[in-house]
Amino acid sequence: MGIPRKQALNRMEGLRRQVELHLSWITDQPEAQCLSHWQGEVQALLQQIEDLAGRVGKKTGESWLQWLAEIRFSLRED
Repeated sequence: MGIPRKQALNRMEGLRRQVELHLSWITDQPEAQCLSHWQGEVQALLQQIEDLAGRVGKKTGESWLQWLAEIRFSLRED
């Protein structure tokens, strides 16, 4: 049995905040010793969001997947 939609959305919002925090660290401290760790954390958080996207409804899930694609694209450009 999966988790309820509302719980999945709350979890995804929390994960999104963590992604944004890690991305700000990466941007603000590109020479930091922890850079590769932060990048790995971002990838893991994005995967968790992707896994939850199928539990929040088609339209909502699609908008989350679009956000994921934009973040992943921006990571490749850096």
